[in-house]
Amino acid sequence: MLFASYAYFYQAGGWNQNSRFNLVRAITNDRSLQVDPYHRSTGDQALFDGHYYSDKAPGLSFAALPIVAIARVVLHARGGDAESYEGIALLSWLATVFTAGLFTALAAVTLFNLCLELDATPSGALFAALTFGLATPMWPLATLFIGHAFSAACLVFAFAAATRIGVARLTAFAEATAVHRPPSRKATVVRRSFSEGGSFTRRWKPSRLRSPAKTASSAEARRSVFGAKAARYEAGLGLVVGLAAGWATVSEFPAAVPAVVLAIYAAINAWPLGRERALRILGALVAGAAACAAVLMAYQYACFGSPFHIAYSSEQSGFEGMQTGVFGIHVPSIAALWRILFGRYRGLLPLAPALMFAPLGLIAMIRTPARRAAIVAMIIAVYYVLLNASYTYWEGGWSYGPRHLSPAIPFLCLGLARLWTIAPRSARAVLAGFSAYGAALSLVGAATMAQPPASFQRPLTELLLPAFRDGDLSLNTQRFTDSGASALRAHVDPKAAWNLGMKAGLDGHASLIPLAIVWLVASLLGFTTGRLRCRGPKIVVDGLS
Repeated sequence: MLFASYAYFYQAGGWNQNSRFNLVRAITNDRSLQVDPYHRSTGDQALFDGHYYSDKAPGLSFAALPIVAIARVVLHARGGDAESYEGIALLSWLATVFTAGLFTALAAVTLFNLCLELDATPSGALFAALTFGLATPMWPLATLFIGHAFSAACLVFAFAAATRIGVARLTAFAEATAVHRPPSRKATVVRRSFSEGGSFTRRWKPSRLRSPAKTASSAEARRSVFGAKAARYEAGLGLVVGLAAGWATVSEFPAAVPAVVLAIYAAINAWPLGRERALRILGALVAGAAACAAVLMAYQYACFGSPFHIAYSSEQSGFEGMQTGVFGIHVPSIAALWRILFGRYRGLLPLAPALMFAPLGLIAMIRTPARRAAIVAMIIAVYYVLLNASYTYWEGGWSYGPRHLSPAIPFLCLGLARLWTIAPRSARAVLAGFSAYGAALSLVGAATMAQPPASFQRPLTELLLPAFRDGDLSLNTQRFTDSGASALRAHVDPKAAWNLGMKAGLDGHASLIPLAIVWLVASLLGFTTGRLRCRGPKIVVDGLS
């Protein structure tokens, strides 16, 4: 349902997404990192040694390369022109859907499972995941080819893997059990608590144990098989932390600080497992992070002649604030902090009021065995809020809400899962009401314009809500080949944005009917199952009873 909700809307162009997609076009079309042929479509660009480059972190663009390259081949085989307006619209939509859209949907699923593992109820985990995916600015952001939603998703993956490292000590328990217990045909589920106390299990199907030890009657042989599997699993968790946190940074440079926090969190969880196992996990983590760093440094060397030259250092004129402080970062501003949290211009809480209760849930988590995860979530959330309040361009230009702090949202939603779990029914009704209100506003933003212009001081009441009321949807007129949009709602130029209902010939509010049907079917399927199927990972040791 979430993926369909993101893929349903095509928001067309804008300076940020054009800059990123220009790099995709240059690589797939020209086999070059220089965007000279396309630079007139955006003001977000770097000029170095007489050539133009994207000024954005390249991770999102690199992630879109496979799908765009494949789509180009298919389009060419069918006689289409990938560089026509229709071709670029199709390629940019696919790039958005299979990066920002897909990864945000996967992050919601990961968040759901993680909340379960941190002792939330299934309904609490579902509430947190749906609030994250639909009732916050993450929904409009997931329909845009910009890096915030994609980077946030990568951080969620890294956080989940780092949290699961705490259960790796179950191997010691399984080994001790295997020595003293005779083999049996029955598979026994071995459970072991987090280093923080939370319950976690993982299933290894007996059919996948293809080593000779699978059928051996010796408990020692079975212990060896289990230990080898556990070792690979532990190393895999470390690798996921390194790759996911590293790629979050390659996609959005401010993610470097949360990436370090998550690496430390993983190390803290790994160290009690013993020196050998901890080093194996941390070695895999470092390898994953190093691979991401190598990609970024190679890109910067190829573009600017130095692996340490960030594109923002060669930003074109018009963004002089980027040359002050640390790329525009100063000490936090109280005025900016108020406006990004409560203001009508870029305030988060007016758009996602359910998040105002998230700190209460995180505080409640500190009193549980999941306190370590709660503290890490708090640190990352506070970091992004203060970072946004410290930035010269805190408003984020054309934006639905404060996009620079959006990666904090999934970590805040962890608190919502805990709060829902411990709250009485009346309080849950209040939480659900606030979340539904936020989802309605997010639908308005995604359906009309996910990047309302900076000139609107109250984007909701001045532009988005009136347009939605009148059925004037998909307002953006800027293409991926244009550098600006005409007057919105003036209908001087044709709309560049669309939704799938419009492509099916529907117009206005009727164009949202197919999406409503998808939601209805998904809801009916959820109710008819009778219960949530919570498939938490389980470790099954074949032959132990």
